[in-house]
Amino acid sequence: MQSFVEVKDLIVQTRIGCGPFGDAERANPQHLSITMKAYFDAHPSYTSDDLQDTVNYMELIEIARNLSQEKERHLLETLAFDIAKQIFASIQLVEMIDFHVKKYSTTPECKHVGFSTKFKRDTI
Repeated sequence: MQSFVEVKDLIVQTRIGCGPFGDAERANPQHLSITMKAYFDAHPSYTSDDLQDTVNYMELIEIARNLSQEKERHLLETLAFDIAKQIFASIQLVEMIDFHVKKYSTTPECKHVGFSTKFKRDTI
């Protein structure tokens, strides 16, 4: 399974933050950048030329946008997990997701902070 559909640097708005400044961080929406690689068996799509045989990147984008805006969270890890869970529930072809999320508005001393992981359908 080497094939993947990639959504790179999708900008979403959410309310997220924890620690001593968590309430202040969550008071206003913040911009996050999400990159996802959704791995699947693409072989059927090579000859069918049918959207049903591939992963629709617009569906990945819609899931990430909707879940980011749905509720406040404390952790990037929780947001990533919630999005991955919904992708696996909605898109049966996806077997694994490389997930990277960046948060820009944390501290002026760095460009961003982030979280990266891999989610597998059979272990989520």
